[in-house]
Amino acid sequence: MLGNAAGRKIVLYTPDYIAVRIRTNGSMLEYADIDGIDAIKVERGIRLDEYMGRAGAGTAETKNILSAFIDFIGDLPLVGYNLDEFGMKILCRETERIWGKVPDNEYIDILQLSKAFIPGLEDYSLETLAQHYEIENFDPYRDMSISRAIIKIYENLGHEMI
Repeated sequence: MLGNAAGRKIVLYTPDYIAVRIRTNGSMLEYADIDGIDAIKVERGIRLDEYMGRAGAGTAETKNILSAFIDFIGDLPLVGYNLDEFGMKILCRETERIWGKVPDNEYIDILQLSKAFIPGLEDYSLETLAQHYEIENFDPYRDMSISRAIIKIYENLGHEMI
């Protein structure tokens, strides 16, 4: 949902959430624009629904995909990779530009959790995490593949957190 203050990062396992990948046209925060969002609604560990929106970065269609995404997520926490340093900042910047408000959903960054709960990995890239948890059919260039991997990584981290 949209509010006046951005949601806060949480470090815990919750069985109800939205696994999200925010696609951008670049990797530099200052210049990147949203060009798509993949999201999967999970309740009690079961995938219930999917959302996929695409737009040319910085186009009028961005407003439409963000509006549909905000409706899709409701008040559930967001779970994603590098949300803290990248994804949430871009999402907040874009929603504030369009509506003057930002998503107030809590969020969980699996990059940060992985560093805390899986010490000693060579690196903490999404590909390395997928290999660590033996996630099959991971293809970062295929639609929804990253959101599906986020679910598997988060569920595995949830077991390590308990």
